[in-house]
Amino acid sequence: MNQKPPLPVGSRIWHRISMALVAGMLMYFAFFTLNTLGLPNRTGVAKVLDKAYYPPGTAYQTLNINGRIFVRPYDTAEAYVLKLQLNNQEAGAFVEKNLYDSLNLNADVQVTYQRCRITKALRVVRVTVPVSKGEN
Repeated sequence: MNQKPPLPVGSRIWHRISMALVAGMLMYFAFFTLNTLGLPNRTGVAKVLDKAYYPPGTAYQTLNINGRIFVRPYDTAEAYVLKLQLNNQEAGAFVEKNLYDSLNLNADVQVTYQRCRITKALRVVRVTVPVSKGEN
């Protein structure tokens, strides 16, 4: 007769809540895996809609350590960003400074991109300037 006494009603709810949280996290990771991992690279021509430069600077993070609030500064790198239109869909891409400086608005660029399976979002992998047909 090694029967365990039943758990009190209040302690059963925490088991269900924790199981729901674990199930939610597993569903999130499964969604992320199905949506983005192992995507094939595709190539296409995109149009530059906008250019943005973000200078280097300092950002701040607030930390709570043992009940005390600390503000930690950290450096941010400069970024050169292009807003592209590819297949009637907008996407952003980080590029190097020399490519950023050589491009004008409405210029066509060659891109290597990935299309997510579920959300159909574009992920730009690489941006290059296409070689014109008249150049050698």
